[in-house]
Amino acid sequence: MIFKPPDLFRHFLRDSVARPSRAITRAKARGYRECAFRVGAGFTPAGDSRQASILLEALIFAALAVSCGCTADTQSRPEGCRTLTVEDKPGADWACEDSKSCTGDYLAFPAIAAPYASPITEDELNRKLSDIPAGRTPIVAEPMPAETLREMLLDRLNMRFLEEGLDNRPLKVAITGETSSAEYEETALLFEDPLVGTFKGILLTPKTGGPSPGIVALHGHGDTAEIYRDTFHGNEYPAHGYAILMLTLRAMNIDADEHEVTRTLLLNGFNLISLRVYESLLGLRYIRCREDVDPDRVGLIGHSGGSSTGNLAVRIDPKLRAFVSDHQVDWYKSGDDEPYHCETAPDIYPYFELINDFPTSPTPILQVPYGYLFGMKPIWDFFKERLTRPPTSE
Repeated sequence: MIFKPPDLFRHFLRDSVARPSRAITRAKARGYRECAFRVGAGFTPAGDSRQASILLEALIFAALAVSCGCTADTQSRPEGCRTLTVEDKPGADWACEDSKSCTGDYLAFPAIAAPYASPITEDELNRKLSDIPAGRTPIVAEPMPAETLREMLLDRLNMRFLEEGLDNRPLKVAITGETSSAEYEETALLFEDPLVGTFKGILLTPKTGGPSPGIVALHGHGDTAEIYRDTFHGNEYPAHGYAILMLTLRAMNIDADEHEVTRTLLLNGFNLISLRVYESLLGLRYIRCREDVDPDRVGLIGHSGGSSTGNLAVRIDPKLRAFVSDHQVDWYKSGDDEPYHCETAPDIYPYFELINDFPTSPTPILQVPYGYLFGMKPIWDFFKERLTRPPTSE
């Protein structure tokens, strides 16, 4: 009989000698519980060599993982971890030249989700859109319970089927690259979902171990995860003790490509903003399944169009502990000179005042100036207050 060690053991044998701390991190990324760490707790090699200690810890993990049959333990993780798979694909990439013109998956969505489509004609869409500036669309200002607002959004955005199948739908995440800096590990990710296709993300995790609080960040129009990391303080989160997952949103440039996707989806009874919200929920699902992230201490932050997405996501995901927003819209469009884009969602326009009434959200929301104009201190303080403490019953 030929013994073929499981993937976990082979990953450790490959990684542990050259980069032992990375070996431990990679196992956590795959969702494995730390049974070997529990078995070997308190065992430290003679001497004070940190490298030797980490190496031995990694090898103990690998050996005991095989002997005790460690597998991806979802008993103590969120429900959505059962259908999440993570694999190494160094150098893998999507088929798009750039994120701004990456429209293929969105244009294919109406056919993929055909059972849930509600097609309308061009005339019907144009009438619906022209009624808003003409004042023929009444605005709902009467407050409603948070759960009622949530149910209304799921129906009016036609994303109930997306949200209700979220945890049971397979989600593949490929690790396409890894780098290390003085303060964090950086992992390039490629997400693959059967409904919205392939999109990218960048994960930064502290080197201090975990589990840490986790945050998903959503960039604005014209940006990417890389721009958010370098320009909007994304690379500072690990130093404050947070893991941060920054997603790259596609067809997000307020241009002809985004206009085409928006109209195509609207004509079929869908919304581009619904798909952005769904992708943010997929990002939250992934980060909650990581072993180095505490799934009960996860927040969300957005910038510009990413905040518009988050303003809806926070109403739909009741498990979020905190959200930071720097932008609000009325779900028609931001300016007369703009083409229709993801913030054009006429079916929720009547409710924009309720959506933007942040104090009514069960999840605490911090509203900050656009682009975090006055610095990050209020944001750090807010996340510290909401994410570094254990959850309460409030």
